[in-house]
Amino acid sequence: NMLNNTAHKQIQFFKTFLIWANQRGLTKNTAYQHFKSKSEENEIIYLTEKELMMLFNFDFENERLERARDLFVFQCFTGVRYSDIQNMDHSDIKGAVWKLRTQKTRSIIEIPLNGYALSILANYREWEKPLPIISNQKMNNYLKELCKKAGINEQVKIVKYQGNKRKETLHKKYEIVGSHTARRTFISLSLEKGMKPD
Repeated sequence: NMLNNTAHKQIQFFKTFLIWANQRGLTKNTAYQHFKSKSEENEIIYLTEKELMMLFNFDFENERLERARDLFVFQCFTGVRYSDIQNMDHSDIKGAVWKLRTQKTRSIIEIPLNGYALSILANYREWEKPLPIISNQKMNNYLKELCKKAGINEQVKIVKYQGNKRKETLHKKYEIVGSHTARRTFISLSLEKGMKPD
């Protein structure tokens, strides 16, 4: 009863385990190497420029939501992963440039900070960290709440497959926004503005 992408993930986990077992001599069976599973592309959920600016300028009159908003739109303006924001220190910011070693790839990159990103950092200059720290789970819950309040409620169709059976569901955009939406927003808006996808 799994969706195709869920089944694909489970098979990949199991193959990883079998590779580990094979390398340690716990099994000599290598038949799994010939088993292929396919995943399907998911819909790319991102904010339009209008939605992003609506969120940036919205007055929530609630510190909890305003901090979550600041984190999210900062991600949208910089394109970084949530884990990289959590590891940020004041010493990493040099003028309008953020120098960071990424959590996932461990590479060192320099990110130019636009006026919007700098204005967010200015709100927290007296804080111990450059931006508030919120757990990823809470952040995702707050995002749905703040996007709903800001009126980000465009209908989005999600299509998934279970075997050959097509399953369509309709959602309001605020229901399916998560911290990963920020990177997709940055990339999508950058491409719209003419950035080359390399």
